[in-house]
Amino acid sequence: MADAPRSAAYRPAMNPWVIAITVTLATFVERAKAQLFHLIQKQASFLSFLDCFWMLGCAYLIGAPLVFLTRKFRSGSAGGAH
Repeated sequence: MADAPRSAAYRPAMNPWVIAITVTLATFVERAKAQLFHLIQKQASFLSFLDCFWMLGCAYLIGAPLVFLTRKFRSGSAGGAH
């Protein structure tokens, strides 16, 4: 662009083209960022779900044998209707 004319008559004809390219590139960049953000959010949500699932599985594996370690309670009197 070193040999592009710098006259005032040239600039108005060039402005719509430059503005259209700039808006298009800016829109493209913003959409690319939005898609990247959406992809990262989706992966982070999936990984957090896996973490919660893993923790619940561990809690179940630890808690299930504890049921067999508890003793039976006997009531001292006959139970009422309520």
